[in-house]
Amino acid sequence: MASYQFFIAALVLVLVQQCCCQTIDGPTQITITPATLSLAPNVSDATGGQVTVQCRASSLGQGEDLFVMNIQRVLDNDPNADRTLVVGARSSQDQGNAALMLQSLQGATVSGSIGEASITLTMSMAKCADAGIYYCTATALDSNTKTKYYESFKNVTIKVSPGTITLTANPSGINSWKVNETLTILCNGVVGTVVNENNIEWVWQYQQIDPNFPSGFENWQDYSIIGDPTTDIVTDPLGASTSDCYKRQTSTLTRYLTLDDTNRQYRCYVNNRDVTSQGVDHAQMVEVGTVTESGVAPITPGPSTGAAKADVGAIVGGVIGALIVVVVIIVIVYFLVIRKRRQQDKPDPSKPADEQPPPGYSTGPDPPVTYSQPTRTSNNRFKKDKEDKGWDERDREREYRQKNSEGLHYADLDLVRRPPTDDSEDSYTPRNQPTEYASIRLF
Repeated sequence: MASYQFFIAALVLVLVQQCCCQTIDGPTQITITPATLSLAPNVSDATGGQVTVQCRASSLGQGEDLFVMNIQRVLDNDPNADRTLVVGARSSQDQGNAALMLQSLQGATVSGSIGEASITLTMSMAKCADAGIYYCTATALDSNTKTKYYESFKNVTIKVSPGTITLTANPSGINSWKVNETLTILCNGVVGTVVNENNIEWVWQYQQIDPNFPSGFENWQDYSIIGDPTTDIVTDPLGASTSDCYKRQTSTLTRYLTLDDTNRQYRCYVNNRDVTSQGVDHAQMVEVGTVTESGVAPITPGPSTGAAKADVGAIVGGVIGALIVVVVIIVIVYFLVIRKRRQQDKPDPSKPADEQPPPGYSTGPDPPVTYSQPTRTSNNRFKKDKEDKGWDERDREREYRQKNSEGLHYADLDLVRRPPTDDSEDSYTPRNQPTEYASIRLF
């Protein structure tokens, strides 16, 4: 505890000296190894990578006596914060050996001393949060007991490479397809540390499976959608992550399958020119089975295979075919029934005008109808009326109707006020009495 309090007091002294004393660059040197720490995207917060920060003060002026050395830092995730003391060494404490002042820095070790004019911080579990500006400071007394303060600084850069890409196909578990069916492939992964979003590029590749090539042979080609209406690639905006120095992102390829997709494989990776010139950790590939030209492709059930999709083309074709059949039936009915009936109702130009049917009279076939003709009695009145001119005109009219009609017979009925009762002349209505007649046409 006393040692800790001593170094706190020394730190306060150094801060006071910074305000009143001259700061000179040059006598101190700071070395960061490596200059940039590259972490794999699958490195968890419990592991990280190793970064070494070395602070030296070997170029002091003649007669200067070094008595304090420190390593301080300001993190990138909090650039406005004050410096934090990480490592300290004082000539009057613990023989001038370096001590770790930031106890929360897990996996860190220190070495060096005032006598060596060099102290070293080794972070074996450096993470993205450890990125920032690291300072090497030294305080000395010259021959006139004047305090001299020296410092230098460098950035500790920690970058994450792209990777840990997962690939999901929708629908999945299908081995047979039809032309124009849709296959959607989603790639989700770490794109790494992002400095410039324009330096992030998703790359899709494909290769055709050739049974003539040996097993394990690969012939991947970059996929381009320029001028290809059967493919669409959409990359979503950069997403958040639990880390301070890398991002996640998704890219989706939508493919409207053609016959060329038979036995074809697809995969993806991400290029991050801020970290490396070539992406790593390709996603697992998706293999398309057989693509057929027409008909319903058989579906092999898989663990996530959904219900079979409706064949829209077959449904539309069936509806159109049914409509064509209905139209053909309507045309046939019109020509065979309606038009024929209209032609039968037209006047026959080969017959004279007096033999033409009356207007509205149908010449079409009628069902055969038989009408009864009343039996006339042999009384003198009916005989006399038959010989009368009126009876002759009615006979001619009846003969005309019978001549110009088929299957029809007409009967004329004479209606009198009082029907005859016997054959005597006195039983009939006198001639000069009004008699009512009715001509009834039966059809």
